[in-house]
Amino acid sequence: MSTVRLGIVGMGNMGKFHADYLLAGKVSRGELTAVCSSSPAKLGAYKALRIFDDAQKLIGSGAVMQSSSPRPIRSTRLKPSPRCRRVCT
Repeated sequence: MSTVRLGIVGMGNMGKFHADYLLAGKVSRGELTAVCSSSPAKLGAYKALRIFDDAQKLIGSGAVMQSSSPRPIRSTRLKPSPRCRRVCT
């Protein structure tokens, strides 16, 4: 089976937690390919990934098949695109 490319919007405590276990290979068919944060200082550890400062740009980039945000209130404004099949909150 194929690998699902994942992106995380928001790299606070929850985003970092999810990113770290994805990068450690603890999800067999999931690959973290992109992260997004409005705070550039939180992205230093993820330079090997595609980095975005705007969630909608991440979703429309084609870098991910599924995007997740730990902040549902903000995520209600996010729209799926043909390149990102699902936006989870």
